Amino acid sequence: MTTRYVAGWNAPGKAPTAQPAEFADIGDAVAHLVRTVERLWDGDYHRHAGTGERLDIDGVWLPVHAALTYVSVGDNFHELTGDGRFEFWIRALDAPLTTSDVVREAT
Repeated sequence: MTTRYVAGWNAPGKAPTAQPAEFADIGDAVAHLVRTVERLWDGDYHRHAGTGERLDIDGVWLPVHAALTYVSVGDNFHELTGDGRFEFWIRALDAPLTTSDVVREAT
């Protein structure tokens, strides 16, 4: 069976902010989330330009961005931003649910 991956993001406990996307390759799913994180990170920089809060902004987005570098074939991925405002996830469609998947789906 060929593994497919669904990637998306949302505010915890809320429906996905954008329609989740399906990919045949884990690398494409990771790249999709990396582009999304970088776009949102850049948007925060622009909103807070000149306010001295840019280092705080890095602390929000860097944990997710860094964690995405460790995703491998067959993995399920789930990571919150440093401030807990958003969660990013990748689910391998033929992989069993993990405890964190079950908890997230129950909320």
